[in-house]
Amino acid sequence: MTEQRKILTQAEQAQALLSTAAELMTAGRLVSIAALRKMVESLCSAVASVPVEERANFAPVMRDLTAKIDAFRSEMTESYTRLTKEEQ
Repeated sequence: MTEQRKILTQAEQAQALLSTAAELMTAGRLVSIAALRKMVESLCSAVASVPVEERANFAPVMRDLTAKIDAFRSEMTESYTRLTKEEQ
């Protein structure tokens, strides 16, 4: 497997984790995304290790992952806010 394919696979795995976590959260279940941090750190390190001229190839994937992380964070914040209001 090429380095580029490995990086894309890592990004797909991170996105799959986020999608699963979002589905579970929407269903009212508690989720942990602790593994996501390590996945993202590994992904960023992998992208940083490729030659500079090849890094731009990963920009769309990284932007998409960043947007999904931001959306999940917003959903999580909304869920937490709603739950804390219900408890009061």
